[in-house]
Amino acid sequence: MQSKFKTPDPFTLEGVNFEGPSTIQSVLATRDFQGNPSDIHLSTYPRSGTTWTSKILIGMVYGADFLQNDFVFAEVFPYLEFDLNGITGLKNAEKVTKSPRMFKSHLPLHLANREIFSMSKKSIILVRNPKDVALSFFEFYRKSFLLKRYLKSPDISDFLDSFLEGKVNYGSWWNWTCNWIQHCRSHRDTNLIIHYEDLQTNFEETVRSLNSFLQLPQMSDSMIDSLKELTSFSKMKEKTDINKNTRDMSEVNIGETRRWASFFPDGYAEKFDEKTIKAFEGDQIIEKFI
Repeated sequence: MQSKFKTPDPFTLEGVNFEGPSTIQSVLATRDFQGNPSDIHLSTYPRSGTTWTSKILIGMVYGADFLQNDFVFAEVFPYLEFDLNGITGLKNAEKVTKSPRMFKSHLPLHLANREIFSMSKKSIILVRNPKDVALSFFEFYRKSFLLKRYLKSPDISDFLDSFLEGKVNYGSWWNWTCNWIQHCRSHRDTNLIIHYEDLQTNFEETVRSLNSFLQLPQMSDSMIDSLKELTSFSKMKEKTDINKNTRDMSEVNIGETRRWASFFPDGYAEKFDEKTIKAFEGDQIIEKFI
């Protein structure tokens, strides 16, 4: 059955490739979007745990009970540069009635919403090991009606070559991550870096760090345990499968770490590590990405 959605045309803007549900107009409008001083922004490279982290933040900011309600995710935590058949993230942003509002974006630093910087808004940057990102991205390309037409072949090697060259949706992971990390380290009072792997291995400590950064009321151990259960991958997948109303649009993946080791062809892990070591020039953060 043919998709009812009209697929956007791919484009390149200020050195970044775009192949998904966005347009030049929506990206530029996101950069110029004027919000509220209390807005919270979540910036992630695609396939880094965006949906999981968004739901964790919803539970922290709006209360864990909110997660048990039926709600339209895109209207609670809008994806700002989204633009598909007249449905846009910016329109959804204007509909949000809860405060503080929370928004997500995959845009690189130089295309991100300017108010993050000019108004010193609370900004959370989520990063993940590039090898796991690339594997998840490949799987997403294969099943997404928007992206699968851009796969050169079903061979993962071809996709990994494109990923290494930055010729995928949202461009180079290394450029994206280096630039955001550098910005965060220069503006620690309003920016927080969190690692996907830390959420996996030390959920409580990472949530408490987020809680402190956002200056929210202190969370008890039982509240964090409840949040962990409600945002578990099994719960999210279950809710997504029940409520899914469009084909190929599920954003919940397997969520494991180091899955790349079972799928990367020989030599590719070394290529990724070499690029990471060069990009971060001896920075200790390399240990998170190797």
